[in-house]
Amino acid sequence: MIDLETAYPTRVPLQVRFSDTDASGHINNVSYIAYFELGRTRYFSDVHGALNTFGQGWILGEVQCRYLAQGFFGDPLEIRCGTNGIGRASFRTAYEIANAETGTILAKGMSITVCYDFKAKKTVRISDEWRRKVAAFEGWDESVLL
Repeated sequence: MIDLETAYPTRVPLQVRFSDTDASGHINNVSYIAYFELGRTRYFSDVHGALNTFGQGWILGEVQCRYLAQGFFGDPLEIRCGTNGIGRASFRTAYEIANAETGTILAKGMSITVCYDFKAKKTVRISDEWRRKVAAFEGWDESVLL
């Protein structure tokens, strides 16, 4: 996988809902994974205008989250998302969840998404068109991805 830098071009505002919290009153750990999903789906929409494009399907292969600070019901958050690695058949997405008022980073994470052919039941190469669109959105020279 090629390691790349991202400036988190997709940013999604979110207010913490009561259902996102747990008995301790702070954001439940599983809510952050759902926040990552919200960022990732918005990123796909920002880059491609849709979730599944170019005849390819996507499956999530891995998710990691590092919890850095607490968030609470009603807090305004910003989900930051961008691609920071790409391979033959997968790409890595980086995430930050920040308090939109204080700037405090609550969590950082990453996921690996795999390009998948559901009929053949196997991974497939990410298309050049998809790579070009990501490069343009992230502000990279597309030659590093092709």
